Amino acid sequence: MEALPYFFNLLKNNPLISTAVCTGWLTDADLNGIDYTRNNRHAISLRNFVLDENVQFSEVSILLSSFGVLIDFITEDVGFFENTQLYFDVKVVARSKPSVKVGNKVFTVKGKRIGILNLFSGTAQADVLRCELYGCKIMTSFHSKTKPHQFKQGAVSTESDFLSGTQSIR
Repeated sequence: MEALPYFFNLLKNNPLISTAVCTGWLTDADLNGIDYTRNNRHAISLRNFVLDENVQFSEVSILLSSFGVLIDFITEDVGFFENTQLYFDVKVVARSKPSVKVGNKVFTVKGKRIGILNLFSGTAQADVLRCELYGCKIMTSFHSKTKPHQFKQGAVSTESDFLSGTQSIR
C-alpha cells in the first residue's frame, strides 16, 4: 500500500478527525478537552486545535452533512502553502483567487489545488490558500464512494442549506 502524504497521514491518525469523517458525527464526548463551539447541528468550530505534537491550527471548521464532511484548517504558518511537496506530496503552481475585502483593505489570495486521493474508504479532496488576512487555509472535503447519502447517523443538510449558511473566514 502506498504511503499517504504527510498531512493526510496526520488526519488519518487523529482520532477526532477520523471519527468525524468515518461516522459523520461528533458528540460532546468526542470533543472533550477541546476548545470548541457548536455553531449548529452541522457545524463545529475548534480553536487552537493540535493535530499532532508539531502541527497546530488556530481554527478548524467542521461541517457534517449528507453529501460529505468539509474541514477547513487555518494557521498563520504558510509552510503548508509554500511547501506542498513536503505536506501533500505534490508540486503545484499557485493561482490567483478572488481577493478578500475587509473594510477598506483588500487582501490578495493565492490558491493551490492539491487534488483527490483515496482516504477513509472514500475520496478526499484538498486545496490550500494563502492570504495576508489569515495566513494559510487548508480546505478539505471527504466523500464516501459507496453511500450516496454518506452517513446514517450524521446530521442531514442539503447543499443549498450549506451554501446559505456559509460565512467568511473570521
